[in-house]
Formats: sequence, C-alpha cells, structure tokens
Amino acid sequence: MLQLNLPQKDFPKVCSHYCELTVNRRQKSDDVRIDVRLSQLFTRSDEAKDNDDVIAEIVKEKHKNIEIKQWSTKEDLESLLLQTMADEIGMKNIDDQAGFDKSLGGTASDY
Repeated sequence: MLQLNLPQKDFPKVCSHYCELTVNRRQKSDDVRIDVRLSQLFTRSDEAKDNDDVIAEIVKEKHKNIEIKQWSTKEDLESLLLQTMADEIGMKNIDDQAGFDKSLGGTASDY
C-alpha cells in the first residue's frame, strides 16, 4: 500500500511520518483477524498483496478489533487517544491512575 523508496540498508525503515511494520504479532487465534490483515498493508510481505480489499471491508461493517475515529487537530488526536485507551482498558476516565495500574496487573493496597 504505502511504501517509500528508502535505502535497503536502513533498518528500521523510518522517516518523517512513515515507518514500515516488519513483524506482525497478535494473540494466537485460528481466525484470520482483520487487524492483522490491515497491518499487512504496511509491510513488504506477499500477504499485503492479498489484502487490498481490507479497508473497504472495515468501512463496510463493524469489527471488534478495529474502530475508525477521526480528528482535526493534534489536540483532538491526543484527547481521542487518551479516551480510547481509557475505554479499552476499563478506566473510569483518562485520569484514573488506579484503573490504569490495575490494567497492568497492579493491586490496590494501603502503603
């Protein structure tokens, strides 16, 4: 999909506003997950060629592993990322430090 002609010797392949995904990792599953198919568009793998229709498929129907969100400013993006993270890991709000700690395996105590 998106590939820049960066020198082959450069690793990782990054520049302003671009990086190339080199390893796809997700939890084990017998299903072919749509988020993995989407990530393959940003690789140079042969699988990327088989996933041209994945964006249309994501837009067409809701998927549990992908949600499309829009923003206009960097402030909107920051707020959206923080709220999405809070929602995904079960925090009460973006300032819920205890909820964040718990999502990483922390436990509440009287220290």
